[in-house]
Amino acid sequence: MPCIIQSGTGMTSVTGMNLKCNGLIIKNGTFNCGAFKDTVGFVMGAGGTIDLSATGLIITGPMADFSQLIVVTQSCFICGI
Repeated sequence: MPCIIQSGTGMTSVTGMNLKCNGLIIKNGTFNCGAFKDTVGFVMGAGGTIDLSATGLIITGPMADFSQLIVVTQSCFICGI
């Protein structure tokens, strides 16, 4: 599975079935995970926003670095496997 990179200034929203990818890298803009249980190998960022306000995020790998991201988490869950 590929990695997904959010690098534009706008917003990307997941509107289909559950997202599955090796990694999610957010460099700029906003990545909205949508209303699904998304599975990623790792999460990292160098700026930007991850919107988890209506979803669950399952991280299957060893790294989840939210330190450089703005995180919107109103009613979500984040779990590691």
